Amino acid sequence: MTLIHLRDAIDKICTNIAAMLLLFVLSLTDAFAQASLEVGTPQGWVSKPPASAMRVGEFTLPRAPKDGEDAELAIFFFGVTGESVAAHAS
Repeated sequence: MTLIHLRDAIDKICTNIAAMLLLFVLSLTDAFAQASLEVGTPQGWVSKPPASAMRVGEFTLPRAPKDGEDAELAIFFFGVTGESVAAHAS
């Protein structure tokens, strides 16, 4: 693996981590407490209709250099259960 490929892989991982952190922060807000969520589309992303009722947002993200295809991101919301984030992670 070259340094460029490694950098591209790290960029992808960082993007995924940022998306997960955003969802975690959103889970702590009143929007989730009221069981509603509004999803905006960042620049460069393409929003598409969710493939299932469990998905509240679905996006195509532009491929990184040297990637064979674009990335896909699906955001799920299972409603408010009163359980902690840790309970859902296990």
